[in-house]
Amino acid sequence: MTGIEGAIAQSNGRLRRDGYRVAIVLIREKYLYLQANLPPAPGSRKSNPCQQRIALRLLATTEAVKIAEKRARELGYQLQTGEFDWEKWRSAPVQSATTADWISRFEADYWSRRAKNPKSETTWAIDYAGPFRRLDPYQPLTAAHILAAVKQTAPDTRARRRACLALGALAQFACLPIDLAPYKGNYGPASAVPRSIPSDAAILAAWESIKSEEWQWVFGVLAAYGLRPHEVFTCQFDRYPRLRVLAGKTGPRLVYPLQPDWPDRLELKARRLPRCSGRRNADLGHRVTQAFRRMGIAFAPYDLRHAWAVRAIGKLDLSIAAAMMGHSPVVHTRTYQRWLGASDLDRAWKDLKR
Repeated sequence: MTGIEGAIAQSNGRLRRDGYRVAIVLIREKYLYLQANLPPAPGSRKSNPCQQRIALRLLATTEAVKIAEKRARELGYQLQTGEFDWEKWRSAPVQSATTADWISRFEADYWSRRAKNPKSETTWAIDYAGPFRRLDPYQPLTAAHILAAVKQTAPDTRARRRACLALGALAQFACLPIDLAPYKGNYGPASAVPRSIPSDAAILAAWESIKSEEWQWVFGVLAAYGLRPHEVFTCQFDRYPRLRVLAGKTGPRLVYPLQPDWPDRLELKARRLPRCSGRRNADLGHRVTQAFRRMGIAFAPYDLRHAWAVRAIGKLDLSIAAAMMGHSPVVHTRTYQRWLGASDLDRAWKDLKR
């Protein structure tokens, strides 16, 4: 079963559960239709209701299946109340394509140029599908509607920048005359809310407080190696204490512990992972964040990564630290240099005097 077929099966299951006698069907492995027991269409020779299909003019994408389910519920409700009218369900002319149509076409084009994997699916879900949900799927796609969706986000924020990029790409795809560059604002790493970087003592105390051996191992790896939360599920020691990240946001890489004694102190040599499911990197990262909250950890998983990065400044060459974190030296400096506190500067000064 393909991803589309699975999404359709799940939607149809929900429709049956809620009492709607309507199903979403896939035609020629490309288009989505609705199927139900419908009254004879105008001009039909039949006199009794029978199984018929209604074309939705949606290309088969996971986002389009969500739209199809909403339409199926509308159809089911109309059949239940006797309000069904064939004229309202006739296919609209191509020139009046809805926003849902354009999003469906955009998604199909997007995946025709990219391989599907956890990283790319996370990018689509967060950077594109998220902003697209600000649009009314049943309205025609216009420059005015796109600008209104952009203005729903606060200026100079990550959400505004993401909306401009995604909705701008959709507008360009639909050949709409709109320039969103003036609305992007000045969001960047320097605009992000500063994090409270936990001290080494606070990190070790938090590790001690964890009762589960599996989650203690996850916490220890994140603290010792500064990984992204989802990367803990795709790493292994290839020459202990050197850790190899096999897959993640930025691909494979090697990482050494910043504090050489922590792998032994935090008992990391024996790999112990909790059972966690998730198709995308974001799903796995969310599982880790939820676990931290359940365990009462006073800081977020990403704070351990930032603690590693800030401590690395002055200890490791910039390019080495950036490579072990899985990003460029420019990103490393731009993101972490501003979080250096007085204690970090005091440490660097003491190191210089030795």
